[in-house]
Amino acid sequence: MQEILEEEKKAEKELVVAVAQAEAVAQAKQRAQDKLKEEKRAKEAEAAAKAKAAAKAEQAAQAEKRAQDKLEEERKAKEERIRAAAEARAKAEREARRKLEEIGTSIVAPTFRNPVVETQVEPVNSNAVKPPQPPPKTKSKDSSGKANEPQTGELHGKSKAFSFGIELEFMIPVVHQRNRDGKDIDEVLLPDMNIIPPRPEEDVRKFRDNERAYVRRWVEQKFRDTLLDLGVAVIDKDEKVVNLDPKAEHVSDDQAFWGWDIGDDMSVRHTRAVFAAYKSSRIQWVSLELRSPAYWATPASLGEIRRVVGGLSRRRKLRFITAETAGMHVHVGRGGSEFDLGELKRLAGLCYAAGPLLSQLHPLSRHGNEFSLSNRLYSHAAFGLTMDQSVDIRGSFRMIGLNTPRLGPPTAESRQRPADTPLFQRFIERGGLPRESRKPYFVRQQLKTFSYRNVNFEPDAEDEPRGIVEAINEMWRAPGPIDLVDMCQDSNNRYYAYNFARYARKDATADRDSSSSSSSSSSSSSDGAMEARTVEFRQAAATLDADSVIAWIRIVVNLSCVAVYSRPDEFSRLVHVCAKAEAEPAWYDAFDLLVDIAMPRTAQDIQTQMLSQPRINPWANLPAGAVDRPNQV
Repeated sequence: MQEILEEEKKAEKELVVAVAQAEAVAQAKQRAQDKLKEEKRAKEAEAAAKAKAAAKAEQAAQAEKRAQDKLEEERKAKEERIRAAAEARAKAEREARRKLEEIGTSIVAPTFRNPVVETQVEPVNSNAVKPPQPPPKTKSKDSSGKANEPQTGELHGKSKAFSFGIELEFMIPVVHQRNRDGKDIDEVLLPDMNIIPPRPEEDVRKFRDNERAYVRRWVEQKFRDTLLDLGVAVIDKDEKVVNLDPKAEHVSDDQAFWGWDIGDDMSVRHTRAVFAAYKSSRIQWVSLELRSPAYWATPASLGEIRRVVGGLSRRRKLRFITAETAGMHVHVGRGGSEFDLGELKRLAGLCYAAGPLLSQLHPLSRHGNEFSLSNRLYSHAAFGLTMDQSVDIRGSFRMIGLNTPRLGPPTAESRQRPADTPLFQRFIERGGLPRESRKPYFVRQQLKTFSYRNVNFEPDAEDEPRGIVEAINEMWRAPGPIDLVDMCQDSNNRYYAYNFARYARKDATADRDSSSSSSSSSSSSSDGAMEARTVEFRQAAATLDADSVIAWIRIVVNLSCVAVYSRPDEFSRLVHVCAKAEAEPAWYDAFDLLVDIAMPRTAQDIQTQMLSQPRINPWANLPAGAVDRPNQV
């Protein structure tokens, strides 16, 4: 019995052990399954993370690709805009050339009923010649309904095809700091004198020049500092452009020509009376010339000129004085190209005809000035020289064609002279503006230059200038630009009110024969080949009045546009009007000319300045009795 009990206990223990082992196996199996599940979840999480990362990477790649595609599209669009603009400009130039060729053809084969040259305008009937009427002006309106100024500021509609640059001349009085003792310097005559500090020893060792050269360097640097304060690009003393704006539009592709430049001009000097007024010998006068970059003739460019000139008049780092001999020169060109021979003839002819009228706008100090001689009074054409008598600069023979352009009589109906327009109300009577006349001294000087340049020609100093129409017809016989320049001025002298001398170099003769062109190519490198082909308008007086500077730029640009783009009958009519005005000053004057080239507001502004600021404005000095209704100004 005892053995049975022991066996049962043993069996029971074995059963417990077996159950325990079974539970352990089950737990181990469960743990293994849990581990497998965890590993599976980890793998799934890892796979999900990798998928998410891959998705993010794909999104980033797609975003980068979209950005690159957008940049590429923008680049292509920009290139397309540039190409389209270039094509449009080229098309416009081709169209303008085609029209000019048509005009030139119509001039060479005259369409006038009577192509015979008029050598004299008969002043029989004051209504015999009709000045060309300006086109009707349209004005935009703002929200208040008031008329606004034209956005172009009376610039010609085709002025963007022209480029311009200005030169302003000044005198700057300075005195050394050690000499400012208050006794010898007249503080009343020269307030705010420019004080020159003592010359540093370093400057003496570096430059090894005299005191006067140091003063000029000091003044020029002060001038540059003033320009830099205005935020414009300036050519520094090392011939480098500083403060450059790469986004600005310039005529030249060379950045070396994008800045305002400062130089010397020995022609600027005071009169003896001024030197006598400033009694101190310790005052040194420094002459400067400020030269702008070349700009396209647009309202934005005029705004830049206004900003610089107006800024100079407000910022007083230096005291400026515009001497009587100081001038304002405006260069007008065709950008990177040049005027062709037909355009040049028309521009030279209009400047020759309108010059006496435009001189009425300038003060008497600019009349008969040796640095702005009248083309109408002192040129070869004025003295009666003909193309048959003229000898080429190179000494070669020239063939004058029989079928040359001629300026016939006006074909339009005779009408009354222009009445005052709503935009121009006259206060200065016609005939009241000063007229420029010949000075015997300059006549004798010009006659001296003829003997070695021309044959069979002996003018008399007492002779009156040849008629305007006759002289222009003689100019138009010129077979090339050198001959034209020799007629409308003197190709050896650039000091004319309308200076065409840059077209007198031998590399300006592309339309000549092969022998002349070969000789010209050899001289281009030594005769300023990089110099722009421009026509220089030199007669205006120097000024720091921004309105006056802008007005004169507009006048010369519009005059150039009228010369190049007007129809042959319009051009002929305007020349005959100028010729009649010379014979009858009380019939037509400079203000009428400005109205006729669509600049009535400019005419009004200049007239107002003449009447309101006679002592400081750069316009004409009015003689007594010239004003009609001064109380209405």
